[in-house]
Amino acid sequence: MSFSEKCPLQDKAVCSVATLLQSERTERAEAERQESRKTQVQKVWSNEDICLQPERIQTSRRKTPSEQDRRYSNQVAQKDKRKHKQVCIKREQSGRWFAIFSVEQKPEKLSTTGRAVGIDLNTQNYLTDSEGGRVEHPHELLKLEERVKIQQRKLSRKKKGSKNWIKQASRLARVHERISDRRRDFLHKLSRYYIENYDLIAVEDLAVKEMIESSYNAKNKADSAWSTFIQMLSYKAEGAGRTLVKVDPKNTSQICSRCGAYVYKPVWIREHRCPTCGLVMDRDHNAAKNILNKALQEVGSGRPELTPVEMRPLLHSMGGASLVEEAGSPHHL
Repeated sequence: MSFSEKCPLQDKAVCSVATLLQSERTERAEAERQESRKTQVQKVWSNEDICLQPERIQTSRRKTPSEQDRRYSNQVAQKDKRKHKQVCIKREQSGRWFAIFSVEQKPEKLSTTGRAVGIDLNTQNYLTDSEGGRVEHPHELLKLEERVKIQQRKLSRKKKGSKNWIKQASRLARVHERISDRRRDFLHKLSRYYIENYDLIAVEDLAVKEMIESSYNAKNKADSAWSTFIQMLSYKAEGAGRTLVKVDPKNTSQICSRCGAYVYKPVWIREHRCPTCGLVMDRDHNAAKNILNKALQEVGSGRPELTPVEMRPLLHSMGGASLVEEAGSPHHL
Protein backbone atom coordinates (compact mmCIF):
# COMPACT_ATOMS: atom_id res chain seq x y z
CA MET A 1 0.00 0.00 0.00
CA SER A 2 1.40 3.38 -1.00
CA PHE A 3 1.67 6.40 1.27
CA SER A 4 -1.21 8.18 -0.49
CA GLU A 5 -3.57 5.18 -0.08
CA LYS A 6 -3.23 5.34 3.71
CA CYS A 7 -4.57 8.93 3.80
CA PRO A 8 -8.27 9.95 4.09
CA LEU A 9 -9.96 11.26 0.95
CA GLN A 10 -10.13 14.83 2.27
CA ASP A 11 -6.35 14.82 2.76
CA LYS A 12 -5.51 13.54 -0.73
CA ALA A 13 -4.00 16.86 -1.81
CA VAL A 14 -1.81 17.09 1.28
CA CYS A 15 -0.73 13.46 0.89
CA SER A 16 0.16 14.02 -2.76
CA VAL A 17 2.43 16.90 -1.82
CA ALA A 18 4.03 14.82 0.97
CA THR A 19 4.59 11.93 -1.43
CA LEU A 20 6.17 14.27 -3.98
CA LEU A 21 8.51 15.77 -1.37
CA GLN A 22 9.47 12.31 -0.13
CA SER A 23 10.23 11.21 -3.68
CA GLU A 24 12.36 14.30 -4.29
CA ARG A 25 14.32 13.70 -1.10
CA THR A 26 14.95 10.09 -2.13
CA GLU A 27 16.12 11.13 -5.59
CA ARG A 28 18.34 13.85 -4.14
CA ALA A 29 19.93 11.41 -1.67
CA GLU A 30 20.56 8.90 -4.46
CA ALA A 31 22.11 11.62 -6.64
CA GLU A 32 24.40 12.66 -3.80
CA ARG A 33 25.49 9.05 -3.30
CA GLN A 34 26.29 8.75 -6.99
CA GLU A 35 28.26 12.01 -6.90
CA SER A 36 30.27 10.89 -3.88
CA ARG A 37 31.14 7.61 -5.60
CA LYS A 38 32.66 9.57 -8.47
CA THR A 39 34.99 11.51 -6.16
CA GLN A 40 35.87 8.84 -3.58
CA VAL A 41 38.67 6.28 -3.62
CA GLN A 42 37.35 2.96 -4.91
CA LYS A 43 39.02 -0.42 -4.40
CA VAL A 44 38.29 -3.94 -5.63
CA TRP A 45 40.19 -6.86 -4.03
CA SER A 46 40.56 -10.32 -5.51
CA ASN A 47 42.07 -13.47 -3.98
CA GLU A 48 41.19 -15.55 -7.03
CA ASP A 49 43.49 -16.60 -9.86
CA ILE A 50 45.30 -13.66 -11.40
CA CYS A 51 46.28 -13.64 -15.06
CA LEU A 52 48.82 -11.06 -16.24
CA GLN A 53 48.48 -10.41 -19.95
CA PRO A 54 50.65 -7.94 -21.88
CA GLU A 55 48.24 -5.07 -21.29
CA ARG A 56 45.56 -6.38 -18.94
CA ILE A 57 44.95 -7.89 -15.52
CA GLN A 58 42.29 -10.60 -15.43
CA THR A 59 40.78 -12.25 -12.36
CA SER A 60 38.52 -15.30 -12.30
CA ARG A 61 35.89 -13.57 -10.16
CA ARG A 62 33.48 -11.76 -12.44
CA LYS A 63 33.14 -8.07 -11.66
CA THR A 64 31.93 -5.28 -13.89
CA PRO A 65 34.10 -4.90 -17.01
CA SER A 66 35.82 -1.81 -15.60
CA GLU A 67 36.64 -3.64 -12.36
CA GLN A 68 37.68 -6.93 -13.89
CA ASP A 69 40.00 -5.70 -16.65
CA ARG A 70 42.22 -2.64 -16.41
CA ARG A 71 45.04 -1.56 -18.67
CA TYR A 72 48.39 -1.25 -16.94
CA SER A 73 52.09 -0.92 -17.65
CA ASN A 74 53.84 -3.77 -19.47
CA GLN A 75 56.62 -3.59 -16.87
CA VAL A 76 54.58 -5.65 -14.40
CA ALA A 77 54.21 -8.67 -16.66
CA GLN A 78 57.72 -8.47 -18.12
CA LYS A 79 59.89 -7.76 -15.06
CA ASP A 80 58.08 -9.15 -12.02
CA LYS A 81 58.26 -12.95 -12.10
CA ARG A 82 57.23 -13.53 -8.46
CA LYS A 83 54.05 -15.41 -7.63
CA HIS A 84 51.14 -13.03 -7.20
CA LYS A 85 48.87 -13.87 -4.27
CA GLN A 86 46.43 -10.97 -4.37
CA VAL A 87 45.66 -7.92 -6.46
CA CYS A 88 43.83 -4.70 -5.60
CA ILE A 89 42.45 -2.53 -8.39
CA LYS A 90 42.30 1.00 -7.02
CA ARG A 91 40.84 4.19 -8.43
CA GLU A 92 41.97 7.47 -6.86
CA GLN A 93 39.72 10.50 -6.45
CA SER A 94 41.47 12.18 -9.36
CA GLY A 95 40.60 9.27 -11.66
CA ARG A 96 44.00 7.54 -11.66
CA TRP A 97 43.98 3.73 -11.65
CA PHE A 98 46.50 1.50 -9.86
CA ALA A 99 47.06 -2.25 -9.57
CA ILE A 100 48.52 -3.20 -6.18
CA PHE A 101 50.00 -6.71 -5.99
CA SER A 102 50.72 -8.89 -2.98
CA VAL A 103 53.59 -11.24 -3.83
CA GLU A 104 55.68 -13.92 -2.15
CA GLN A 105 59.06 -12.57 -1.13
CA LYS A 106 61.70 -13.78 1.30
CA PRO A 107 62.53 -11.31 4.10
CA GLU A 108 65.66 -9.30 3.39
CA LYS A 109 68.14 -9.57 6.27
CA LEU A 110 70.76 -6.83 6.19
CA SER A 111 74.29 -7.27 7.48
CA THR A 112 74.96 -5.88 10.95
CA THR A 113 76.61 -2.48 11.24
CA GLY A 114 77.27 -2.29 15.00
CA ARG A 115 75.79 1.18 15.11
CA ALA A 116 72.91 2.86 16.91
CA VAL A 117 71.23 6.22 16.43
CA GLY A 118 68.69 8.38 18.22
CA ILE A 119 66.24 10.49 16.19
CA ASP A 120 64.55 13.67 17.42
CA LEU A 121 61.56 14.74 15.31
CA ASN A 122 60.88 18.47 15.44
CA THR A 123 59.34 21.37 13.52
CA GLN A 124 62.52 23.45 13.06
CA ASN A 125 63.73 20.78 10.64
CA TYR A 126 62.29 17.36 9.97
CA LEU A 127 64.68 15.48 12.24
CA THR A 128 68.00 15.71 14.03
CA ASP A 129 69.90 12.53 14.90
CA SER A 130 72.38 11.76 17.66
CA GLU A 131 75.34 12.10 15.29
CA GLY A 132 74.51 15.72 14.50
CA GLY A 133 72.88 15.10 11.12
CA ARG A 134 69.84 17.22 10.31
CA VAL A 135 67.36 16.62 7.52
CA GLU A 136 65.41 19.71 6.52
CA HIS A 137 61.67 19.50 6.06
CA PRO A 138 60.52 19.52 2.40
CA HIS A 139 57.21 21.17 3.46
CA GLU A 140 55.24 19.71 0.57
CA LEU A 141 51.98 21.04 1.97
CA LEU A 142 53.26 24.61 2.15
CA LYS A 143 54.71 24.46 -1.37
CA LEU A 144 51.40 23.42 -2.92
CA GLU A 145 49.09 25.20 -0.48
CA GLU A 146 48.48 28.14 -2.83
CA ARG A 147 47.58 25.76 -5.65
CA VAL A 148 45.13 23.98 -3.35
CA LYS A 149 43.46 27.31 -2.51
CA ILE A 150 43.09 28.21 -6.19
CA GLN A 151 41.50 24.86 -7.04
CA GLN A 152 39.18 25.08 -4.02
CA ARG A 153 37.98 28.54 -5.07
CA LYS A 154 37.24 27.24 -8.56
CA LEU A 155 35.33 24.31 -7.09
CA SER A 156 33.20 26.60 -4.91
CA ARG A 157 32.01 28.45 -8.03
CA LYS A 158 30.68 25.27 -9.67
CA LYS A 159 27.22 23.84 -9.17
CA LYS A 160 27.57 20.80 -6.95
CA GLY A 161 26.89 17.60 -8.86
CA SER A 162 27.35 19.11 -12.31
CA LYS A 163 29.86 17.74 -14.80
CA ASN A 164 32.09 20.78 -14.35
CA TRP A 165 31.95 20.34 -10.56
CA ILE A 166 33.04 16.70 -10.88
CA LYS A 167 35.92 17.66 -13.21
CA GLN A 168 37.09 20.39 -10.86
CA ALA A 169 36.83 18.07 -7.85
CA SER A 170 39.14 15.66 -9.69
CA ARG A 171 41.65 18.47 -10.31
CA LEU A 172 41.61 19.40 -6.63
CA ALA A 173 42.03 15.75 -5.65
CA ARG A 174 45.03 15.48 -7.99
CA VAL A 175 46.80 18.35 -6.19
CA HIS A 176 46.19 16.66 -2.84
CA GLU A 177 47.53 13.40 -4.31
CA ARG A 178 50.70 15.16 -5.46
CA ILE A 179 51.26 16.37 -1.91
CA SER A 180 50.69 12.87 -0.57
CA ASP A 181 52.91 11.23 -3.21
CA ARG A 182 55.84 13.56 -2.58
CA ARG A 183 55.55 13.23 1.19
CA ARG A 184 55.40 9.43 0.95
CA ASP A 185 58.42 9.31 -1.36
CA PHE A 186 60.43 11.46 1.07
CA LEU A 187 59.48 9.29 4.05
CA HIS A 188 60.27 6.02 2.27
CA LYS A 189 63.76 7.18 1.28
CA LEU A 190 64.52 8.62 4.70
CA SER A 191 63.31 5.57 6.63
CA ARG A 192 65.18 3.23 4.29
CA TYR A 193 68.40 5.14 4.89
CA TYR A 194 68.26 4.65 8.67
CA ILE A 195 67.27 0.98 8.33
CA GLU A 196 70.23 0.25 6.06
CA ASN A 197 72.85 2.04 8.16
CA TYR A 198 71.93 1.31 11.79
CA ASP A 199 71.22 -1.82 13.84
CA LEU A 200 69.33 0.07 16.55
CA ILE A 201 67.11 3.09 15.91
CA ALA A 202 65.62 5.05 18.80
CA VAL A 203 62.66 7.40 18.46
CA GLU A 204 60.26 9.10 20.85
CA ASP A 205 56.91 7.47 21.54
CA LEU A 206 54.92 10.53 20.51
CA ALA A 207 51.17 11.03 20.91
CA VAL A 208 50.95 12.82 17.57
CA LYS A 209 47.16 13.13 17.49
CA GLU A 210 47.08 14.87 20.86
CA MET A 211 49.97 17.14 19.83
CA ILE A 212 48.10 18.25 16.71
CA GLU A 213 44.83 18.87 18.55
CA SER A 214 46.46 20.98 21.28
CA SER A 215 49.15 22.82 19.30
CA TYR A 216 49.20 26.24 17.67
CA ASN A 217 51.62 24.76 15.12
CA ALA A 218 49.29 21.92 14.17
CA LYS A 219 49.55 22.38 10.39
CA ASN A 220 53.32 21.88 10.31
CA LYS A 221 53.07 18.87 12.60
CA ALA A 222 50.36 17.30 10.45
CA ASP A 223 52.42 17.95 7.31
CA SER A 224 55.39 16.22 8.95
CA ALA A 225 53.51 12.88 9.07
CA TRP A 226 55.57 11.70 12.04
CA SER A 227 53.26 8.74 12.69
CA THR A 228 53.71 7.53 9.11
CA PHE A 229 57.49 7.85 9.37
CA ILE A 230 57.59 5.83 12.60
CA GLN A 231 55.29 3.19 11.09
CA MET A 232 57.63 2.86 8.11
CA LEU A 233 60.61 2.48 10.42
CA SER A 234 58.72 -0.16 12.40
CA TYR A 235 57.76 -2.52 9.59
CA LYS A 236 61.02 -2.04 7.70
CA ALA A 237 63.02 -2.75 10.85
CA GLU A 238 61.03 -5.93 11.45
CA GLY A 239 61.62 -7.15 7.91
CA ALA A 240 65.34 -6.31 7.92
CA GLY A 241 66.15 -7.66 11.38
CA ARG A 242 66.79 -4.23 12.90
CA THR A 243 65.70 -2.98 16.33
CA LEU A 244 63.38 -0.01 16.73
CA VAL A 245 62.98 1.32 20.27
CA LYS A 246 60.32 3.85 21.27
CA VAL A 247 61.24 5.78 24.41
CA ASP A 248 59.37 8.09 26.76
CA PRO A 249 59.72 11.65 25.35
CA LYS A 250 59.60 13.25 28.80
CA ASN A 251 62.45 15.77 29.37
CA THR A 252 64.54 14.62 26.40
CA SER A 253 65.11 18.29 25.51
CA GLN A 254 65.78 19.42 29.08
CA ILE A 255 68.32 16.88 30.37
CA CYS A 256 72.01 17.24 29.59
CA SER A 257 73.15 14.28 27.50
CA ARG A 258 76.65 14.38 29.03
CA CYS A 259 76.10 14.68 32.80
CA GLY A 260 72.34 14.13 33.17
CA ALA A 261 71.66 17.49 34.83
CA TYR A 262 68.23 19.05 34.34
CA VAL A 263 68.54 22.30 32.35
CA TYR A 264 65.19 23.98 31.71
CA LYS A 265 64.82 25.64 28.30
CA PRO A 266 61.65 27.19 26.82
CA VAL A 267 60.83 26.09 23.30
CA TRP A 268 62.26 29.23 21.66
CA ILE A 269 65.74 28.59 23.12
CA ARG A 270 67.43 26.49 20.45
CA GLU A 271 70.81 25.94 22.15
CA HIS A 272 71.61 23.68 25.10
CA ARG A 273 74.06 25.12 27.65
CA CYS A 274 74.76 23.02 30.72
CA PRO A 275 75.99 25.01 33.76
CA THR A 276 77.19 21.80 35.42
CA CYS A 277 79.51 20.25 32.84
CA GLY A 278 79.75 23.14 30.34
CA LEU A 279 78.33 21.20 27.38
CA VAL A 280 77.11 23.48 24.58
CA MET A 281 75.28 22.06 21.56
CA ASP A 282 72.14 22.35 19.50
CA ARG A 283 68.98 21.67 21.49
CA ASP A 284 67.68 19.01 19.08
CA HIS A 285 71.07 17.29 18.88
CA ASN A 286 71.14 17.04 22.67
CA ALA A 287 67.60 15.62 22.64
CA ALA A 288 68.56 12.99 20.05
CA LYS A 289 71.46 11.87 22.26
CA ASN A 290 69.12 11.56 25.24
CA ILE A 291 66.73 9.48 23.15
CA LEU A 292 69.56 7.11 22.24
CA ASN A 293 70.71 6.92 25.87
CA LYS A 294 67.22 5.91 26.99
CA ALA A 295 66.96 3.27 24.27
CA LEU A 296 70.32 1.72 25.18
CA GLN A 297 69.25 1.54 28.81
CA GLU A 298 66.00 -0.18 27.83
CA VAL A 299 67.59 -2.85 25.63
CA GLY A 300 70.51 -3.31 28.03
CA SER A 301 73.09 -3.38 25.26
CA GLY A 302 76.57 -1.99 25.29
CA ARG A 303 77.24 1.39 23.76
CA PRO A 304 78.54 0.93 20.22
CA GLU A 305 81.05 3.17 18.55
CA LEU A 306 79.09 5.76 16.61
CA THR A 307 80.67 7.00 13.42
CA PRO A 308 79.18 9.50 10.95
CA VAL A 309 77.42 8.17 7.90
CA GLU A 310 77.53 9.94 4.57
CA MET A 311 73.97 11.19 4.04
CA ARG A 312 74.49 13.29 0.93
CA PRO A 313 73.65 10.50 -1.57
CA LEU A 314 70.31 10.05 0.19
CA LEU A 315 69.56 13.76 0.22
CA HIS A 316 70.50 14.09 -3.43
CA SER A 317 67.88 11.46 -4.28
CA MET A 318 65.30 13.23 -2.07
CA GLY A 319 65.73 16.49 -3.93
CA GLY A 320 64.14 19.05 -1.60
CA ALA A 321 65.81 18.00 1.63
CA SER A 322 69.19 19.21 2.79
CA LEU A 323 71.69 18.07 5.38
CA VAL A 324 73.51 20.16 7.94
CA GLU A 325 76.21 18.49 10.03
CA GLU A 326 77.76 20.10 13.07
CA ALA A 327 81.41 20.93 12.81
CA GLY A 328 83.98 19.07 14.89
CA SER A 329 84.61 15.46 15.73
CA PRO A 330 81.66 13.11 16.20
CA HIS A 331 80.34 12.73 19.73
CA HIS A 332 80.64 9.24 21.19
CA LEU A 333 78.30 8.06 23.89
